[in-house]
Amino acid sequence: MENIYKWCPYWKLAICPDKSAIIDLSNKNLTSLPRITYAGIPLTWSESIKYLGIQFAKNNQNGRILRNLRSKALKKINGLKILGYKRNGPRTKHLITIANNSILSLFYYSCPIINKFSETHLKACNVIQTTTLRIALGVPIWTPNIVLLKLAGQEIMSVKIRRLAVQFFIKQIATHPFSPLIHTNDEFKLQIVEKDADYLRVAFQNLNCIPDHVITLPVLPHSNPNLCEIFLKEFQFQSKETPVSIIVTSFTECIQNLFPNHYIIATDGSKSHCYTSIAGLSKIQKFSYRIHSLNSVFTAEVLAICQALDELAVPEKDILILSDSYSALSSLKNITFHSPKVIQRLASKIHVRKNMNQKISLLWVPGHSGIFWNETADSLAKQVTDSTPFIDWISSEDIISSLKNSQFE
Repeated sequence: MENIYKWCPYWKLAICPDKSAIIDLSNKNLTSLPRITYAGIPLTWSESIKYLGIQFAKNNQNGRILRNLRSKALKKINGLKILGYKRNGPRTKHLITIANNSILSLFYYSCPIINKFSETHLKACNVIQTTTLRIALGVPIWTPNIVLLKLAGQEIMSVKIRRLAVQFFIKQIATHPFSPLIHTNDEFKLQIVEKDADYLRVAFQNLNCIPDHVITLPVLPHSNPNLCEIFLKEFQFQSKETPVSIIVTSFTECIQNLFPNHYIIATDGSKSHCYTSIAGLSKIQKFSYRIHSLNSVFTAEVLAICQALDELAVPEKDILILSDSYSALSSLKNITFHSPKVIQRLASKIHVRKNMNQKISLLWVPGHSGIFWNETADSLAKQVTDSTPFIDWISSEDIISSLKNSQFE
């Protein structure tokens, strides 16, 4: 401690006596715990800390964590026995919901921690799951686990715990640079243990992508629903009751009367068994790209608008973007901080244009209704080939959805 008091003035570092008293650079144990106060009130020392529903202490071990979780689960299983029938009945669905939310959720909630359990400990977790489901379903004790899980529509707990842990870390990558697991703004490197890193590496290899391709939050996220004008059902041609024969005429009149000086851009996203693609066009130029096959149509539609703002927008005119994706425009209109990352990215791009005093409007047009702009964009998106340029963006929400679906295939 004497050396610390010497070094700090030399390096012009401030010394906090309360904090300095905690530092112990030797192997000696403190005879007494230092007294730390906040606003004049002494803070008590704790021997343990609770995180993700698990009580951590100095001598914490996986075995002890498992025993605590099992103890909580068994108490709730006894309560489930009172509610359950001895046979499969009409209340089975509700009992499964109770089992998931009150018992199995104990393990799923803390998956980033217990996914590092040994195989023996994870098998013990599986036993708790199958015991719970047998009571909820009212099936005999000798019912095979594979049948049990099929009836409940679930996967084995040990597999789900590891999948949920991988999903947790993928979400941390997508929330860069705001994730506490990423310590620098310039790298996507997560501060995780080697075992978790291995699981994550295998998951990305199986998905044929890398963490750098994941769409992340913009540096300055925007959740303002009034960021730009979005027209979803204000005009006659947008109504489901409007005959197809009238849509084109109504659309043309709308553009001539309300957007005569806007620079028009049309975008579209497409997904088939061969390709997932995006396309856009204006009066001057056009583009089409292939994107990762894991991306959904929703993601493709939003990415098409993002790319159009980068490639097709002109600085001297207000812009009108036409899209046949009602869900994409509706999501942007109702944006929150919890909206998909790709929507956050689009909002950020629009905000940049807005700061340049450029007005951007988005107009929903019904697909396959004879509107030239939309039909041309749709054709461009569907005409991609292996030689079409590839953009390696991929949505974290689509990655997680793919991981979920792969467990039941």
